Amino acid sequence: MLNEEKKVKRRELTIAESLALGNLAGFTEVLIDQPLVTTKIRIQCKLPFTLKPSILYLGFIPNLLSMAPITSLQMASDTAFKQFLLRYCDELSVYLNALSAISAGIVVALLSCPQELIMTHQQESTKKPSGVIKNNQSVSFVSIAKNLWQEKGMRSFYAGYGATAGRDGIFSAGYLVFTPLVHYFLEKHHLLPSHFFSSGDLFSRVPLLGKHVKKQKGLCNELTDAISAGIIAGAASSFLSQPFDTIKTRQQQPSPTSISFRNVMRCLYQSDGARSFFKGGFSRGLRITSAITIISAVNQLGREYIIQENTTTRRIK
Repeated sequence: MLNEEKKVKRRELTIAESLALGNLAGFTEVLIDQPLVTTKIRIQCKLPFTLKPSILYLGFIPNLLSMAPITSLQMASDTAFKQFLLRYCDELSVYLNALSAISAGIVVALLSCPQELIMTHQQESTKKPSGVIKNNQSVSFVSIAKNLWQEKGMRSFYAGYGATAGRDGIFSAGYLVFTPLVHYFLEKHHLLPSHFFSSGDLFSRVPLLGKHVKKQKGLCNELTDAISAGIIAGAASSFLSQPFDTIKTRQQQPSPTSISFRNVMRCLYQSDGARSFFKGGFSRGLRITSAITIISAVNQLGREYIIQENTTTRRIK
């Protein structure tokens, strides 16, 4: 038909765009969550509560250098897997999207497993039986990495890789697949916050913020909806991945012999039943829920902005 508009098929992000968006999401997550991480550590170490920014943001750079590359690799790997799957089908189902996201998490575990293994060895090495800190030289990142390499070579760095891959796969699926599904469900059943109130109107009444928010009421509503979906998806993902994280930590503790996934599961269950798999789950749950909420919100809004800027229509004459 003449002068009929036909929308071009919505394109997916490129790998380069996914890398950039992942770095932005990782940076945003660390910027917001660093005080929560520091507070959690201070509580565990029985240190006094503080609101001093100089203390709350100690370790910001190392955390950023860890989280940003991992998040960008997750998003880029997910994009690469989707591009591969789209060669064989016109549209990806929920199951294929989940497969892509979980696969991205398994890839990321190749980086996170060695890093967390060394960190676990550092924590174990910093204390004598009496709790006294040892010489810092003996527990440095480099020295522990060298000792691990001398023991069994590259294989030493991948103790607990299966549990790490399971945990990271669930985390990736949490913000790449589960959060959009929760958002869709809430929208379909009119349960999103924007169906009940306008967060833009609320924030526009806040002093200093008002004049800026008035121009971005729609964005405020979108952000509130994204955060609500992220909290639900993040809490569920944290619960599902906690047993993998507990098993991973036990496998990565210094030991004369390697401990299999199955043996750790048996020991944990025999010690305190199913509760053993969820020890430390509350403090970790706060971080994971917050991380998935922030990353999924940045991911969703960033994708919409990038695709909107590049989506065009053509006329069929």
